[in-house]
Order: sequence, then C-alpha cells, then structure tokens
Amino acid sequence: MILRSCYCFASLGLLLTLCSSSGLGQDVPAVDLVESAAPNSETETTESSHEGPELAASGSSEQASQADQINEEESDRMDGPVPDADSVAGQEPIAAERANSLPAQPPSNSGLSQARTLLIHNTKIAATISGLVKSVDVSAGQTILADTIVARLDDRLAEQEMIAVKAAYQAKLLESQTDTIIRDAAQEFETRQTDLRQAQLANQTYTGAVSEMQLRQLRLRVERSELKREQAELQTRVATASADHAKAKLEIAKEIVARHRIRSSRDGIVAEVIAQAGQWVQAGQPVVRVISLDPIRVECEIDPALIHDRIIGQRVRFVPYQADRSVLSSKQSSAPELHGEICFVSNEVTSVSGRVVVWADMANPDGRVRSGVVGTLYLDDSQSTSKVSE
Repeated sequence: MILRSCYCFASLGLLLTLCSSSGLGQDVPAVDLVESAAPNSETETTESSHEGPELAASGSSEQASQADQINEEESDRMDGPVPDADSVAGQEPIAAERANSLPAQPPSNSGLSQARTLLIHNTKIAATISGLVKSVDVSAGQTILADTIVARLDDRLAEQEMIAVKAAYQAKLLESQTDTIIRDAAQEFETRQTDLRQAQLANQTYTGAVSEMQLRQLRLRVERSELKREQAELQTRVATASADHAKAKLEIAKEIVARHRIRSSRDGIVAEVIAQAGQWVQAGQPVVRVISLDPIRVECEIDPALIHDRIIGQRVRFVPYQADRSVLSSKQSSAPELHGEICFVSNEVTSVSGRVVVWADMANPDGRVRSGVVGTLYLDDSQSTSKVSE
C-alpha cells in the first residue's frame, strides 16, 4: 500500500513537471489547456517531441528520490527517535536505582529450580454440630495448645436436655439397685415350702390329718411363689439394663454439650478467625484456621538427572535468601538454616519445566522460618554438594 501511494505521488509530480515546462500550468483550467494546445504549430510539436526524453528522465529521477524519502520517513517512524547521549546519561542513575531496589538473589544454577517452604499442618477447626456462635475465645496470631477451646456455641437447650436425662438415669439406677421385690418373693417361697412340709409331716403322724386337696393347694402356692421369685429377679435385671440405657443417653447428652465447645485438635498458631459471635454455623463449617510451623516442608523442582535410587532419606539443608526480610522474626539477626531429609519424590515430570517435584520435611524450632519463603536447598552428599536455587 505504501509503495502504491509512492508511485501515485511520483506520477502526479511527473505530470505537473510536464505541464510547467510546456507553460500550461498558469491558472488555466484543464479543458482550456487541451483546447489551446490544438492550434499550435508543427514547430512547437517538434520541440515538444525533442524535450520528451529529457523530461521523462528528470521525472524518473525525481520519482526515485521521492520514493527514497518516503521510505526513510516510514523507517524513522517505525524505529522511533534515537535518544542522544545526554538523555541516555540521565537515565543511567534511574536504572541503577531500580536495580538496587530489587531483592538480591543468588545466581541460578543450570537445570535446577527454586525451593520454597510450605505448611504441613494447616487445619481448619470446624463445628461438629450446627448452632449459634456464642463467643470466639481466640484471636489471630495467638499461640494455642491442643484441646484449647477456640469458640463456644449456644448450649442452653443442650444443658437442659442433659439435666433431664441425668434425672431419668438416677431413677433407673435406684430401681436396679433395690432388692425389695426379690427378698419379698424369696420369703414368700420359703413360707409356702414350710406350710407344705408341715402338712406332709402331719399326714405321716396322723393319717388323713390333711386332705389331698389341701396338699395340692399347698404345692400350687409353692410353685406360684417360686415363679414370683423368678419374676422379681427378671425385673431386677431389666431395671439394671434400663439403668445402663439411661446412662448411655446421659453420656450422649454430655457429648452434645461438649460439642458446643469447639476445641483445637493440635498445637499451633491461629492464622485466621473465620466465624464471629452471633453467626449461625452448620456442622462441618470452619470456625478458625490453625497452622503449625514446626515441622515445615521445603518443596522444589529438580532435574531428573539428579534423582538416584537412594535420594529418599538423603540429608538436605535449606538456607533462605538473605534479601527476603519476611524470613526473619523480630528476634533474629540472620537467616537461619533448616536441616532435614527428602521424604517424597514425585513420579511425574512437570509439563512446563520438565522437572520433578521433591519434598523435604524439616524441623523448624520456634517457627524461625515462615511459610512461603524462597531459598536455596543443598543436597548434602559425601562426595559432592548439589545446589537447588532459583
């Protein structure tokens, strides 16, 4: 498109040049020029024919020069202005200041990638039952121990239900512990047996002293008293089972009351308070998030060529970047070193970098190194030390 425009402009310039050389371009319309050119003599026609080659040659040279000028202007527009020495010298201090403001990082090692710390224990403490949050007893950044109450749900109804179940259990327990019915049935059985023996002795002494009908009635009373005694023993066992059932219900009621107190499952630091007092939470909904920095995991990607059969369990050393101020706590003056061993090697190669992910779990006393810190991981070997850096 640009070359076509250049050719059009060149043709127009050639036409104007021909008109000016013929003396026809002085405020005369184009139609008049054609009409006035008709009655000219043969001499003028001959002169024009002799001047034609010279004008064509001059027009071609002008066309080429105009095309070159247009190409130069287009090239200058695309490339932009070239800064002079003063502007470049003025920009050098700004570039140097920006370079100094960036964090210093160690030189990258060929075929290796950066190492970064990750959390091993990142637990969301959730409510085990639905309820209204009565209070949150911890705050973000607080260090807590396992079994610490982090929040409380409204437990007034659960407390009343537990009291009712406890009273029912105590009633069942008293029924199971009393032996009045058993003792009464036993005494009645002994009395009936005594009456039967006396009637039988009377008949032995005096024949016919007690009729056969009376003896049958006495035997029947003995059998009934024996059944009554067995029934009393069965009722006692049923009362004992009922007491055990009431005790189990009491334990359930106590557990429900206990679940209204949400406790931490491990030692750690409260990283986030999710629920607030007065909020309704469902069972399984997180209330707080607790993290633990000891131990901590270091993850990196390494070249598959560095993996060998005994890499699992190999001792490693992690050194955070000195330029990363987020590494240090308020009581530290230098970046600490962490020591551990490789405990995981991925069986997959990442599609982006073509490397393999490895983990190393390390002791981090007092949480000296935070999560998300980038640093250098050294693979300690008896013969050589490999470096995993950015």
